[in-house]
Amino acid sequence: MRCGELAVNRSLIPAYVLQVDQHNAFTSNSWVRPARRQDQMDRLTDSIDFQAQALVLRSERQRLIASNIANADTPGYVARDMDFAQALKQATGAIQGVAALAVSQPGHIAGSGSSAVRANLLYATPAQTNLDRNTVDMDRERASFADNAVKYEATLRFINSNVKTALDAIRGGQ
Repeated sequence: MRCGELAVNRSLIPAYVLQVDQHNAFTSNSWVRPARRQDQMDRLTDSIDFQAQALVLRSERQRLIASNIANADTPGYVARDMDFAQALKQATGAIQGVAALAVSQPGHIAGSGSSAVRANLLYATPAQTNLDRNTVDMDRERASFADNAVKYEATLRFINSNVKTALDAIRGGQ
């Protein structure tokens, strides 16, 4: 580029300026060109994929809380929970997660997809000490269970709404 020349994005210049052999006035401008079909599908599925990841994590958290409640009277049981926001960021690829297990020999067993969630499990801090060293606080667990159930239901409603909107768009709003 010489001094004084402007850098021009060639994709935004009309075809007649670039002297393209097959010029069509309706498709030469980028704002008239329809988006690629794959881009449209990606936009439709991105929101649903995010909500699906959240739903899987909510279900895993519900299982953890239920396990804590079931073991409330087990001596020495340590309550577990997960950092939901961190797990969701990891599941959606916003942050780098735990590296997958390497399979270097034919007889090795590959790690499962849920190992990343298991790797992020946290231990609950006991609210008060118990003689049997059980850290389950039933009030906290019940509140967490109810809160997570409400958020699980909300996630289902978001997915349902996104699918309904997509179907309405496909049908033409009938």
